[in-house]
Amino acid sequence: MSAKVSRTKRSPVWAYFVEVGGSVKCNLCSQTLVRTSGTTNLLSHLKTHHKEQHALIAGGKTPEVSATTSCGTKSVSLFFPSSSARTCDSRRAGVITEHILDWAVGSLRPLSVVADGEFVELLKLLEPEYKMPSRTHLAKLLDKRHSLCKSELKALIRSDGMAGVSLTTDGWTSTATQSFVTHTVHFVNGEWTLVNGVLETAIFSGNHTAEKLALCTQDVVRRFGIKEEQLVALSHDEARNMVAASRILACY
Repeated sequence: MSAKVSRTKRSPVWAYFVEVGGSVKCNLCSQTLVRTSGTTNLLSHLKTHHKEQHALIAGGKTPEVSATTSCGTKSVSLFFPSSSARTCDSRRAGVITEHILDWAVGSLRPLSVVADGEFVELLKLLEPEYKMPSRTHLAKLLDKRHSLCKSELKALIRSDGMAGVSLTTDGWTSTATQSFVTHTVHFVNGEWTLVNGVLETAIFSGNHTAEKLALCTQDVVRRFGIKEEQLVALSHDEARNMVAASRILACY
């Protein structure tokens, strides 16, 4: 019996292709090609569809830049041409960081995701020169964004909410049994479009008395510069303390 010997792929063209069964798949565009004994058809594919990569090989350069990620006991290597690497300057890095923050906030991810190994490897693969920000840095950016959004909402209320605003207040408890109170503002702007905005979601400690709830609402109204004459309605659930709090507020 003769042992089957696996021949090493020596051509640099294999940096862009991977064998899938009896076919060959292009790593750049995912097109499947016929597997032959040589690499002529692979080079032809690069010349037709990926001229930059073909030029690298034709110029005698080695295009292989590998990044390896593992899933269980298997390992998959991805290859990219070295000439396609971008310089991640401070401006580009800032844009990427802002997008990471957008994703974290929009999908309710913890800021500690920037320390997640697989996420870090993903960014390293997509943008090798990008330096992942720390959780502290991301928290500072989030604080700045919150302050900016708060200022913009205040300005909207002062300008477009002069005809009247209504508030919605709601008390709720998280799965960690922490109590919160959320205040939302509603008004129609100058273009007759309904505007909604969350003023605040704050921790509510101690007994949920009507007096404390009323003071909480008064504090939010004061900090957002909402004038007494602007308030036209307050919506709440039918809990006794909420009803009593609304009666207290109606007396001011």
